[in-house]
Amino acid sequence: MSAQLDFLEEAKVIKREGLNKFLTYLKDDTDFFQAPASTKFHGAHEAGLLLHSLTVYDIMKSIDEMLDLGLPKESIAICGLFHDVCKTNFYEIDDRAASSAQVNFLLDLCSKAKMNPPPKEERTAGYLSMAIDALLKKEPIPEFKPTYKVNDQLPMGRGEKSVYIINKFVPLTDNEALAIRWHLGGFDPGIHFNYPSGIPQHQAMRSNKLQALLISADIAGSYLIDKW
Repeated sequence: MSAQLDFLEEAKVIKREGLNKFLTYLKDDTDFFQAPASTKFHGAHEAGLLLHSLTVYDIMKSIDEMLDLGLPKESIAICGLFHDVCKTNFYEIDDRAASSAQVNFLLDLCSKAKMNPPPKEERTAGYLSMAIDALLKKEPIPEFKPTYKVNDQLPMGRGEKSVYIINKFVPLTDNEALAIRWHLGGFDPGIHFNYPSGIPQHQAMRSNKLQALLISADIAGSYLIDKW
């Protein structure tokens, strides 16, 4: 609850029409404040998406101040706090049982490493996959945690989906829309297609500091700060 209150407090920087309706939508009609940020990678835990969004916003503010970019505070808040609303109503707990082949492989690795295998009630496919990865790296088996799978209720992509959802409530500037659309940077499949005008992600970032700031903060938050 503390992180949710922090998020709502930070969002007060945004004075744009429709914000209160958007926040009510996120609270009442989505799992934004409870959802993970990924299936089993960064922020793969309850409220991971909320914490990631706050982290990215904090990093954006710090870089903007450090480099004296002078970008609009409202734009930084919109991009940092809402760039990943595409992940709402997107994940669900993956409780599929591990296959017999997966269990046998795990038991063999545990025997060779002289480690106790996870108890039967923890042998979900997602968790055993993480346990096997750890054993192959000669690391301890991680503590059990649920993993997630994708159940996308609005299959529209990622950045473009966030722009669509936000724009239903809060009007975005062109620079905000471009920054959120392309916030995945090199991880966005669309970056690899050469449109008639060239590669639009590259074209947009050359003139949009907000976009470069969001991409940088998202990578830093995902790989340097978020819990894996």
